[in-house]
Amino acid sequence: MRGDRLKRMREARDYTQDELSELVGVGQKQVWRHESGATIPDGDIVARYAQALDVSADYLLGISDDPKPNVQTGDLSRTERAVINAWRRGDVIEAARTILNDEKAHNGA
Repeated sequence: MRGDRLKRMREARDYTQDELSELVGVGQKQVWRHESGATIPDGDIVARYAQALDVSADYLLGISDDPKPNVQTGDLSRTERAVINAWRRGDVIEAARTILNDEKAHNGA
């Protein structure tokens, strides 16, 4: 886990290490150790930090540079997921076709 990100998010929310430790259910010294990189928290603790700080675990782990992704997978419709999957496969034509077909269905064309 990126301790610098944990510390930055804690400070951005004006939490002391004591306050964050209470929210997460670990000791204050553990928060310090996690922020300093002296120890690495397990997945459950990372998830609790993410929830307490309202950021993604991916951000705390250094996988993503976006603290809070704008789109959650659960927020997407079936059509939106199909468009994204086609786009990621590099099939721009299929992505456009899916969008157009969805538009036609909504407009009754």
